[in-house]
Amino acid sequence: MNTIVTEKDKFNFIPPYGGNDFLNIKIDGEWIDKLLDSIYPNNDIIGTIPILSFRLETDEEEEIVWKRFLPSENSSTIAPILMCPDDCDFNCTLILAEVENTKNKILWKRIGIDSSEIIDNKEKVGSVVKWLNPEKQFEFDKLEYTKVIAEFKKQYDIDKKQYEEYCKSFK
Repeated sequence: MNTIVTEKDKFNFIPPYGGNDFLNIKIDGEWIDKLLDSIYPNNDIIGTIPILSFRLETDEEEEIVWKRFLPSENSSTIAPILMCPDDCDFNCTLILAEVENTKNKILWKRIGIDSSEIIDNKEKVGSVVKWLNPEKQFEFDKLEYTKVIAEFKKQYDIDKKQYEEYCKSFK
């Protein structure tokens, strides 16, 4: 079984809403982008950031991400997991996982890059995927995985409040 945890990481650039650190994911002790890049080199994965952050551009994209990252028990879905930090939307590099929720485990059955045409319909994300080889499966303890989601939700609320305060300073 793989381990999954959150930890603060540093941007190597200053993001538009301030702050140089962000909540990131470590799998088996390695940053997720570096781990996936070592398995799937030359796919523009290095430098992508977790998609559960407050940086997505639209409410519709956020809703899709939070719904798919943890599908209902005994079901699976194609979930965005990492995004390009430059645009922070579904139209840039988007790394996906086929996520399956079993009784006690969460499986990432395979990893891919989104190739969907989602301009008018964000729900289409993950409808066309370039699955990466070799097919590598990650298996997480469900309690550990849901703890990661809870930590991202807590950080999301903090970042959202900071953003709202930032916007008020211009009024």
